[in-house]
Amino acid sequence: MVFTLFSARLIQLQVRDSAHYTGMAADRHSRRQVIPARRGDLLDINGEVLATNEPVRTVVADGSLLKQDRIDELVELLAGPLKMDPAELSRDLRTKRRYLILRKKLPELVANELQLQMATRGLTGVYFEYDSVRVYPNDSMLSHVL
Repeated sequence: MVFTLFSARLIQLQVRDSAHYTGMAADRHSRRQVIPARRGDLLDINGEVLATNEPVRTVVADGSLLKQDRIDELVELLAGPLKMDPAELSRDLRTKRRYLILRKKLPELVANELQLQMATRGLTGVYFEYDSVRVYPNDSMLSHVL
């Protein structure tokens, strides 16, 4: 009788409920992360660059990590390089949203300088995500074809 109960429970777990437990195991042991591919350079037959990528950054604020008493200092630091109105930037930073895009396509050199200044002052809550922009060195020549 005991072996019949064990067999019935084993069949229940392995046959009837297998999809449920397989899904639970997959959720616990796998993680999906999107890794954007970098676009390659386009070269002509002589090796001259026709199209390339320029690294830029997207400036993102996390309102839950911003210290409310230091927002004015952060506005003073960011308003000029981000080319934003200080009043508008202050209003945006006082939100509690966890993901707020402040500026896209910020040159990488400017972003690195801002990161360094924020680290030295101990300011947190603003992040710089990597991105890239397609650049055509010959301006509009063949850009619509490329």
